[in-house]
Amino acid sequence: MNTAWKSCLEVGQEVEQRYIGHDEADALKDQGIYLAGIIDAKGHYLRRQQTTDFTLLVYTLEGDGELLSPNGTQPIYEHSLSILPAGEASGLALAGERWQFAWLSLRHQAPWHFLRDLPLSVHGSAHVPTIYHLISALYAECRRDASQHLAHQQCAKLLLASVEASLQNQAQHDMVHVRLIKLFADVERQIQYPWTVEEMASRLHYSVPHFHRLCVKYLGSSPKQYVLKLKMDRARTMLLSRHYSVSQVASFLNYSETSAFSHSFKRYFGCSPAQI
Repeated sequence: MNTAWKSCLEVGQEVEQRYIGHDEADALKDQGIYLAGIIDAKGHYLRRQQTTDFTLLVYTLEGDGELLSPNGTQPIYEHSLSILPAGEASGLALAGERWQFAWLSLRHQAPWHFLRDLPLSVHGSAHVPTIYHLISALYAECRRDASQHLAHQQCAKLLLASVEASLQNQAQHDMVHVRLIKLFADVERQIQYPWTVEEMASRLHYSVPHFHRLCVKYLGSSPKQYVLKLKMDRARTMLLSRHYSVSQVASFLNYSETSAFSHSFKRYFGCSPAQI
């Protein structure tokens, strides 16, 4: 166990949370869903756990979060499914101004036994809006009339089918996506290093053309464009901190000339670094 990794739950006053307990909806309990809920995180949200007996599924509708582990972080993006397996130290944190997500806590019983073998990971999912709105609807139904078991069962049945669909073929699809996410998380942590497409492709044992195709398919941009995004995001963060000059940021990001950095920054954000 990593002794430096401490369990915590820090929830800011602006965070809105809605929970459905297994004692409120028997239809969820019957399907091995212990808890479910909707969170609209604003201001501050941080959750870390040493270990847990449940697998947590997080469906991000809008905004940005971070998937935490003792070994580092992975970005959580819109319309993605994050898996936090039981038995692993893991956590979640708000990464932007706002993060809206639905979540489910699953017991290790049928039909969820296979979740034990899935890694801590993030990948895209087309089922996010459906799952988010079904949990919202089930929450509203439970608050409206707790005795309407048939309505709860129908909603829970649709929810179960959508969750199962979101996890189908997850391992095959996710392996490529997670490898890319982990690679670019390493790149972001060492963004000052002069990364080349050839070196990044080599790390994953891909040819350069195949690596390029996978980045476009899973990340929506070429490797160079993705590295540029990471550089510009880091540059903006550094400039907004007011601790660094434009020339210092340019030098840190390995630009040989400040003018070249300023040109790239203006093309990316539509304003000069001095205007930040």
